[in-house]
Amino acid sequence: FLAKLFRGKRVEKILFAATKADHLHHAQHGRLTAIMAALTREARDRARFAGAETEALALASLRATTEDTMTHAGTLLDVVRGTLLDTGKQAAFYPGALPDDPAHILSAAKGGADKWLDEDYQVMRFAPAPLTLRPGDGPPHMRMDRAAQFLIGDKL
Repeated sequence: FLAKLFRGKRVEKILFAATKADHLHHAQHGRLTAIMAALTREARDRARFAGAETEALALASLRATTEDTMTHAGTLLDVVRGTLLDTGKQAAFYPGALPDDPAHILSAAKGGADKWLDEDYQVMRFAPAPLTLRPGDGPPHMRMDRAAQFLIGDKL
């Protein structure tokens, strides 16, 4: 009680979120989370030293895609499907594969590379699906429940 009175309020939890995870197949979400954790490692270490809990998480506040597997040139590809925001047409998109080791991306970025992994990254703009919710249901999302649980679960 006295510590709160004299020190004031302090940040207890910090969530570092990689958003738009619905633009990747779920097989890549662990790698995206690992990249976010590596990107924010120094900030997370400082926050933990100051007494705050931290977590890195891949999430999508409003899921706009579905997942599928397609064959292209004899190879199975994990793709995401959705409605393009600009044209309204259905599209399947192969976002590529994130590296197993986040250092593969981060070392190139720290070195000032213009292109990472010799790739040209572009993001498709997907429109949210029309909502047909039953009373009490929320819109489709990815891991927003885990984010809320981490941030405010102990307060409820």
